[in-house]
Amino acid sequence: MAIESLPQEVLIIVFEYVHALGAPTSLLSGKATKIRDRGMLGLSQVCRRWRQMTISLSALWATKVDVSCCCLELNRLVLERAGSRRLKLSLQEVTSRDGYDNLRLWFQQSHHGRIQSVDIRCLGGGVSRLLSKRIGRNLPSLQDLTVNLRNNDDNPNRYDRISLVTLPIRYAPVLKSVTLHNCILPWSANVYSQITHLCIDINVSFETYQTPTHTELDTVLSSMHQLVELYIRNLFPDYVFMREPQVAVLAIRLSPTCERVTLATLSIDGIDAEDQNFDSGQLAKRLVPPSTATFTLELTCGGSLLGPVRAVSGSSRPSRALSIRTDEHPHDTTVHIGFDAPTWMRSPADMLNATQFPGRTISIVFRTEDWQAEYLGPASPARIAHSFVTQHVDALRALQEIDIRELQLLRIDGLRRWTDQQYLFGGERALMVPRTQDGAPLLASAENLEVLILSDGADVALLEALTTVPSGRHQLLFLRLHTLVLRWPRHEPHADAARAVVIDFFLKRRALGAPVRTFQVVAMEDSRNERWEELEGLTEVMTSVMQGGAASDTGQY
Repeated sequence: MAIESLPQEVLIIVFEYVHALGAPTSLLSGKATKIRDRGMLGLSQVCRRWRQMTISLSALWATKVDVSCCCLELNRLVLERAGSRRLKLSLQEVTSRDGYDNLRLWFQQSHHGRIQSVDIRCLGGGVSRLLSKRIGRNLPSLQDLTVNLRNNDDNPNRYDRISLVTLPIRYAPVLKSVTLHNCILPWSANVYSQITHLCIDINVSFETYQTPTHTELDTVLSSMHQLVELYIRNLFPDYVFMREPQVAVLAIRLSPTCERVTLATLSIDGIDAEDQNFDSGQLAKRLVPPSTATFTLELTCGGSLLGPVRAVSGSSRPSRALSIRTDEHPHDTTVHIGFDAPTWMRSPADMLNATQFPGRTISIVFRTEDWQAEYLGPASPARIAHSFVTQHVDALRALQEIDIRELQLLRIDGLRRWTDQQYLFGGERALMVPRTQDGAPLLASAENLEVLILSDGADVALLEALTTVPSGRHQLLFLRLHTLVLRWPRHEPHADAARAVVIDFFLKRRALGAPVRTFQVVAMEDSRNERWEELEGLTEVMTSVMQGGAASDTGQY
């Protein structure tokens, strides 16, 4: 049956589904109709019959019709066409020009019980403050809430700048998904128990009373029995001044349904980045997500990194597995810290290029920042001097806080500079390389290391550092190392030289009394199976082929 011949009742179901699926249908005041999606307006352009049907359907008018840029009369028209339907609000550009009247119209008290979802972007402090007064305390039908508050770049008036806004919603018993940018809900509100996705993203100044206490956050997160994803940036309990010293050490256990947790910091003009980093680390230390959840701590290099790294991976939480990458784009450094080594070591070849890690793991991302970014306020010479390079060195220095004395597996996922290799493995010291307390390479204390993995982004030349005794030490690195894993062939421009480095590594380690027993070579499915006859008698070469992200054994020789 052709779609144009479908019965009207079937077409109505199709129209409602297609309209709800797309981006908001936007009407721009004073301009020709602009169709940004395949929703109501797009459907109405197909034929006269469809136009008559779509324009007459109140369900479409009540769902994601964005008239935030339009005059009050057009907003009234949309509401009238929506009838008594549940409202799915989408207001993407609320500014002071028409915003005050439109906000009062959409959020009048008689509509509060009908509002099913809110997706709103307010530009400027004036309309943001009005939203906090008008959105309502009781929204019994609200399921999805997205509020994005930003400064209006077209309005230079400093009195129209935004600061953190507390929305007054106190009762929303069926609320499922919450995304808040520069605003929060009351920490004591009856809104959290059904939430599956909670995102709080702050990059404006705020008052101390707006941050949750540890007890308040514990109550909120513990009540979220269906939580799937948690993201918090720049708004943590104040562990620096410890407003609740008697309870601040208690763990906060997240629901077994939780899949992703991210705590992030960003430099904000007027907010101490050092305190933000410290507080985020203390909260990360106290959060207990399920072992299957992805747990990420993103730290700004604009504040001290030592405290938060020590909190999550210091002597009280030694790492058993570690992945290091210092060449993230543009200048970031990422480490993945595993606390359950057997889950990583069960199949080391599968960890070669893995992005998801088994067992209890926390990922730390050190974010470098552009100190001339507008959100940081006027750039001072001192701040500009704290360049990307300096921030990168600060991130390397923070790695000293990771307790690696019980480390069993190490993956090198890519190093930005040869100086990074010197810092980790030893070698001739160069400018801008941080020093450890005893002058030894950072990884010298990993005396229990058993497995070394060099991913595609790592240079095999670093193996040379494992065949000489580093300065300040009396023995080779990694005396217990028994397995090397890498992919072959690799992308090095000089493949023969890289192969020679690998062979030399096994020869010298054996000659120095520290042989490496196993060499796991992982090949791509379409690559040639290269043999390593030169290593016969030096190590057991095990080959496997990468298929669908997992390595399957093909043999040994």
